[in-house]
Amino acid sequence: MNLKGLRKQFISLVPIWFSVIGSVASIVVLLDFLADRLGISSKLSLSLASGIIAAAAGLFAKQLVEQVRRLQRSPRVFLSYSSTEKTFAHEIYTALRDAGAKVWTGEENLRVGESIVPAIERAMGESDAFLVLLGRESNANVLMELGMARKQGLRIVPVVIGEAEIPSDLAGVFHLKANGESNEVIKKVVDAIT
Repeated sequence: MNLKGLRKQFISLVPIWFSVIGSVASIVVLLDFLADRLGISSKLSLSLASGIIAAAAGLFAKQLVEQVRRLQRSPRVFLSYSSTEKTFAHEIYTALRDAGAKVWTGEENLRVGESIVPAIERAMGESDAFLVLLGRESNANVLMELGMARKQGLRIVPVVIGEAEIPSDLAGVFHLKANGESNEVIKKVVDAIT
């Protein structure tokens, strides 16, 4: 994730932690009030307040660790292509792996005898992006995977190869066009995903 994404995630946490801090302060004041009214010692009141503050700090630390892990994680990509695009798919696969991405392909990850649809759904559920190579010979499996990715709300990165047409449900999605010079397209794909 880039610095802009990190800043956006951090800023999204600020209102949450202001509300947590405000809640803790309110509870401390309430405990102090109750301790005064009920004649409880200030040491007990201070102990309760310390416990609440420690619990809030623990929650904050846990959430901070989760955010850091999420930022350190490599992008996970589901790569969909037909067998006619295998050479180009392998070039993109290699470039993404070299850039630190984890790439899922059916050829590499499906095992003989495994149920295809559940395996694909599981892989998509673990992916950050769906990269689809659309060629003239794109088959029903590629289109099925595309539909599954849309249904799961994955970010779709389409690459249209040669004279292939983009499916109508992707008409509003910015796509890359691969017409010969693959290195530039591969670089753009890697930049878009990593």
